Amino acid sequence: MGGASSHAGQYVTPPARHSQDAANSPRHFIPTFTPDELAAESWRPVPGFALEVSDLGRVRNTRTGKMARSFTVLGYQKVTTGNRNEYVHRLVLAVFVGPAPAGYVAAHGGTGNRSDNRLSNLRWASYRDNSADMIAQGTAYTALTPHLADLGRVSDAEIARRCGLGRSAVHNYRVRHGIARVSP
Repeated sequence: MGGASSHAGQYVTPPARHSQDAANSPRHFIPTFTPDELAAESWRPVPGFALEVSDLGRVRNTRTGKMARSFTVLGYQKVTTGNRNEYVHRLVLAVFVGPAPAGYVAAHGGTGNRSDNRLSNLRWASYRDNSADMIAQGTAYTALTPHLADLGRVSDAEIARRCGLGRSAVHNYRVRHGIARVSP
């Protein structure tokens, strides 16, 4: 990964394969762990899969003992579980804390670093709390900011075209913030 370090976590220049993620996430962070952290690491099985997840946010295959290969989507780490791709931060919370309460999502605390999947950096949060965190951390949909006044007056497709976002991203933002849909 981006080079070993004796620090608990270190900001590093992302590898070339993460350039798209780095452009979308100003705080690209590749966690590294000290020998003490690794010695204290706690592993638990992921129900229904041949995987284990650790409180440091690492995932390994229980059949081979090897670390599961992860990939990133907009800075979030994902692993393949059978025929599905799962977000690592959601697996960590589900295994160590329990399933998400109704209406709650997995949220990264502290710096809002999407690649830091340590249990101590994660929590279940309401959409509203997660949105407030993202705004405070500077990781929210900043492309929407100049167009917020038009949400509800202009179609999601038009806002998406203006911002260079997908229509579903605009729709999700509008729904989560209780903004009514524009009438046709």
